[in-house]
Amino acid sequence: MAPKKTYILYIMTKEYFFVKFSCYFYQVFALFFPHFPLDIFLNFPYTGCEIFHRVCGGGVADSISEPAQGRLLQLMRLLENHVLAGNNGADGKSAVTSAQVEQLTGWPRDTIRKDISCLGMAAGTEGGSIGGNAGYEPELLIPLIKKALGLDRRRKFCVVGLGRLGSAYLNFAPPELAEFELAAGFDTNVNRVEILKSPAPLYPVYKLAEVISRLGIEIALLCVPAEAAQAAAEKCAAAGIKGILNFAPMALTLPPGVAVRNMYVVDELRSLTIKMK
Repeated sequence: MAPKKTYILYIMTKEYFFVKFSCYFYQVFALFFPHFPLDIFLNFPYTGCEIFHRVCGGGVADSISEPAQGRLLQLMRLLENHVLAGNNGADGKSAVTSAQVEQLTGWPRDTIRKDISCLGMAAGTEGGSIGGNAGYEPELLIPLIKKALGLDRRRKFCVVGLGRLGSAYLNFAPPELAEFELAAGFDTNVNRVEILKSPAPLYPVYKLAEVISRLGIEIALLCVPAEAAQAAAEKCAAAGIKGILNFAPMALTLPPGVAVRNMYVVDELRSLTIKMK
């Protein structure tokens, strides 16, 4: 039994030091070659190592719970509004404290600090620490949130269904939407496609697959009637769409690789009513 235990201990020790060496190697590599596409190493045998994934920027959002992701998104919007409002202190900086965030959101300070510590670990800082006694700097925190949640690159989206709701989104352009690009709009009504004014080109729906593939569109805002939603969603998924924001009052059945969020105003009103006292 002793030789067997010794052999197992040897293998575990060997793999441990191999992983540690790999982690430090990639961290140093990333430091000296920041623009090198490290994601090509994701097929490396020891990609389970957390530090390696943080350096490569892969799978960080998966390690953050869904409630924490929602809070971080809201926090990012608060920070962006804070910067736009020009709330700078005497030193010219615009630090935000966890007490201020608690006052605005109602989240406990410990929860806020825990969520932000996830960003610190994703950034590779010691102990996951970000900020200091003066608070958190939006200029530092906003890019970290975007990186951790996979929002650090521009993505193209399209609007499918150009009725009242869909056509309204054609000209929806708040400052925060700069990280997304409206690339196209689609409708079954050819006359509507020709008449509507839009900053992006509009197409009849029979061109949907070709345009989505050619332009590399990843996200679709589905603004079609309930009876047409499933078929339209299937066409989007088959064309290469990876995420659908569904405004139709029905559940969609799609392949596991397609993310779906349902936005139905009646459900939101009911949810709000439940929370009202």
